[in-house]
Amino acid sequence: DFTLFFERLLREQRSPGQKVGVPMLVPIDLLALPERIDDLEGAVRALRLAEELCAKLCFVGYERCKFSNFLRVGLLQHVFTELLPLPLGPVAERPPLSLTDPIWAPNGSEGIHPQLTRGGQFELLHVLSRLAEHFVCAVCSLKESKGFDGVKIVVLGAIAAISDRVLRTRTVVPGIPQGKGDGALQAEPEPDPSAVSELLNGVGRKGWRPLAVDPTSFLRQSETIEATTPEIGVASTAVASYFLEVQSAIGVQSGKDETLFDW
Repeated sequence: DFTLFFERLLREQRSPGQKVGVPMLVPIDLLALPERIDDLEGAVRALRLAEELCAKLCFVGYERCKFSNFLRVGLLQHVFTELLPLPLGPVAERPPLSLTDPIWAPNGSEGIHPQLTRGGQFELLHVLSRLAEHFVCAVCSLKESKGFDGVKIVVLGAIAAISDRVLRTRTVVPGIPQGKGDGALQAEPEPDPSAVSELLNGVGRKGWRPLAVDPTSFLRQSETIEATTPEIGVASTAVASYFLEVQSAIGVQSGKDETLFDW
């Protein structure tokens, strides 16, 4: 019967086979990043994946990966200068250019974003903050050079431009946006927007004035930095153009009380 069969198995010495060791590395697929980003959902997904990859590279021991810092810098340089489109300024949305920003401002810089809720705004800023921390930690452990200084300036400038655009965006309540006849998406505005967003835009309380980042020092540095790749030069121009257009659109002068800080 089955009782005698199992007793026989217990009495006999059976070899379980050779031991299989635990893999030394957790798979880190840098090629998992998308090749193209078309909307805010894709941008958020790519930023989350970049954060996950940076976290894995950060906690890999030196004996297993000797170039973790180089990989993190290269990854974030690719994300913020090649993969992720930088936001357009409000001047570029007006004639004669009349450009549209489908990711960061599909309804214009002064309109609401149909895909961005207040919770999504908060989470997106946290992801950008953690990616900036990863980038700074990685670059501080590498040898300095003139070309590498340009990468530092431009990547952090791109993160600052995206953060500024996200902070200024008018959010919506959670739900599915509805399409209009002209193709624009409509959603219900957030009744309780972030006080920081209202302060930057100069709305909300009486007497609040718009605030902006002063890009004077960034422009001065951009004149002499060494652009090691064409993407660095394009991203540098996009960052400078965005902050200058925001500063011009809201009427803030450099060095005045309306500027948050000078680069």
